[in-house]
Amino acid sequence: MEKLRRFIESKRHSRKLYWILLIYLKDLLWNIKRNDSIFAYPLQFYYYLSLFARNKRRGKHKENIAAIVLSWKRTKNLPQIVFGLKKQSFIDDIFILHNHPSKLWVPGCKNIFFKKNKGCIIRHHFASTLKEYDYFVFSDDDLMLKDDFSKEVLEAIRKHGKESVLGFIGHELDLNNKDKPYTSGKYKTSKKVIMPVDIVKGRFHIISKLGITVMAKSGLDTDALKSEDDLRANIALQRKFKKPSYLIPIKHEIVELQDNHALEYRSFHIKYRDRAIRDGLTLGWKSIK
Repeated sequence: MEKLRRFIESKRHSRKLYWILLIYLKDLLWNIKRNDSIFAYPLQFYYYLSLFARNKRRGKHKENIAAIVLSWKRTKNLPQIVFGLKKQSFIDDIFILHNHPSKLWVPGCKNIFFKKNKGCIIRHHFASTLKEYDYFVFSDDDLMLKDDFSKEVLEAIRKHGKESVLGFIGHELDLNNKDKPYTSGKYKTSKKVIMPVDIVKGRFHIISKLGITVMAKSGLDTDALKSEDDLRANIALQRKFKKPSYLIPIKHEIVELQDNHALEYRSFHIKYRDRAIRDGLTLGWKSIK
């Protein structure tokens, strides 16, 4: 893609030609998607990566940071997910974990293929094998960052990232409800400041290399905690360091994408989240804020 961009821009009136081609590609993509054509998916990647090619940059940060995207049944979202992550100047590399049988290769990323679904916890296990990174950004395949959040993310990482889970979307628990401490709680985000929270949800969360090591040695291995890997991460780090998780302020637009297969719509998933919180309390954790 970068070679194509350089070729186009080397020609006369290249900048104008570049944008004419992109506009044409966008119109073509719209018509193909409307007709549900099999060509929509590859053209979507071509469009987003072409658009991004003009703005590629690495931020001036000392931390080595990798993004890990867990892909299951929402592969149509990947072009937007990757486009959003490539806008983040704090991210150095992007890994796509194809958590299902797939031959889909995502350009501009490091693709890891699994023959069967290994559950959400595979993303944290995989991160533990990557020794060259200081922090890991874990993204589900239904959330797109439309703008660069680097300033907000790096500030949170440098203040709290080493020993806490960070993210954009959180959950306040109701620990007075012993049977349903999670489901009787409430959704929480922050618009202006870094804010402590009971749980950072797994849709977009950040954990340090130290945090990944702590999780691996935590012994939090009940069925519910292994299933609800984001809760396991919050509980493991809070129990170890006696510090809360933190919300990163949402000062730019985040786009909700297709979520047809979202786990939150499944009754067994909600029951497991309550059970995971109860297991954490039994294993010596308590909410810290």
